[in-house]
Amino acid sequence: MVHTSQFMSILFWVGDEANVPDEVNDAATLNESQLKLNHDAWGQPQANFSIVINLSFCGDWAGNVYPSTYLSTCIDHVRNAPAGFKDASWDITSLIILSPTSSEP
Repeated sequence: MVHTSQFMSILFWVGDEANVPDEVNDAATLNESQLKLNHDAWGQPQANFSIVINLSFCGDWAGNVYPSTYLSTCIDHVRNAPAGFKDASWDITSLIILSPTSSEP
């Protein structure tokens, strides 16, 4: 993710790691003060993407289809079977926010 006062971008590279800038490959091994990148040299983005991590277990989508598959409602299921959610988790390997080389946020 690149965040400046003018835009916020989520970046990813398709294909082998030869396409990924070295500074991005090295980012996981750097500490926070070292995560300063010159993304201007990476070329024009091909698309715009957003990351949404939605924890709304009984939200609009699940809440509407739940009655046809389980208990009367998603909320009833959570209320009546809380043990089934004690070990619920997300498995996100990495999420790194990279800062531009300028002083912008």
